[in-house]
Amino acid sequence: MLQFTIKSFDQDIDKALASAHTQLVKAMNAAGSVLAEELAAKIRSMIPDSGGWYDIYSDAIDFIEISPSQWGVAGFSDLEFDKVEADKSLLWFQGGSKEAQLLSQYNPWTISEIPAIDGGISGDVLVRPASASEVTFHCDRLRAEIGAIRFLLARLNYKVEENGLPLVNGRVVADIDFLIRRLEFGLCGFPRTPIWTKAPAEAEKLARSEDVAAAFDRVIKGGKGEPHGRRDSGAAADLKSGK
Repeated sequence: MLQFTIKSFDQDIDKALASAHTQLVKAMNAAGSVLAEELAAKIRSMIPDSGGWYDIYSDAIDFIEISPSQWGVAGFSDLEFDKVEADKSLLWFQGGSKEAQLLSQYNPWTISEIPAIDGGISGDVLVRPASASEVTFHCDRLRAEIGAIRFLLARLNYKVEENGLPLVNGRVVADIDFLIRRLEFGLCGFPRTPIWTKAPAEAEKLARSEDVAAAFDRVIKGGKGEPHGRRDSGAAADLKSGK
């Protein structure tokens, strides 16, 4: 009896299967990237075009590619301090410098009551949307304590300008997660604006879209199929780098 083994044939099959698997993974990654990008655009379109915090919300929604096989839609927003809405916002100093550490003990702050420290305040600030009643309450609370706060600042050799405007030299970040929860469920006087509860259904629709299918097919058929996810915001990039 003659026995033989076709080793080269076995190797060819293994190589073909490995190549097919690699191509399939690339195709799935390309399709997932397009899906995440389109979902971010869809979520932005669902946010009311009403200015103020709604604009901050919309501008913050960004596509993010965490890895070649992981994608997401996240909300980040760096703000300019002079663009914060004074009558609709509260601020939390995050510490860092001596003056910021002192002020953080009296969080949250209203814009109107932040002392105008000569040279500005170092350290980061977290900004959250607030109702008119919340802003009024904390204005009254801070005015009752501002004398003691200024005394403590003087002991640390900080000069406060009586009629000056407050200045923050650190990073000012909007708490988008806090805003989303208030709007999603209509908390604390905010109009109920459900968006993320609808997001899974929207993602399912987009998963069957022509753009997602085309991204998958392009790779399977040998095209470049580069994912679209190259538009991370600076904040999204910071999240991926662990900052």
